[in-house]
Amino acid sequence: MSDPTDNATDDQLFAEEQLARRVEQERLARETASGATHCVDCGEEIPVKRRELLPYATRCVDCQGFADLMDRRRR
Repeated sequence: MSDPTDNATDDQLFAEEQLARRVEQERLARETASGATHCVDCGEEIPVKRRELLPYATRCVDCQGFADLMDRRRR
């Protein structure tokens, strides 16, 4: 039987690994100034206007807003 503390630690490690992957994707996109055509989180197409204004964008507006909210909560 697993300990609830172990499960929480595993969940936190998984979330941190996902965050690290996304941060790396965003860093690479900014360096190459080429974002994504589809959101890395939900898979929906990123609107052309957003891609024109933010050529390194890797998320749709909704997912970026959620990511920003989660970043603020971690601080």
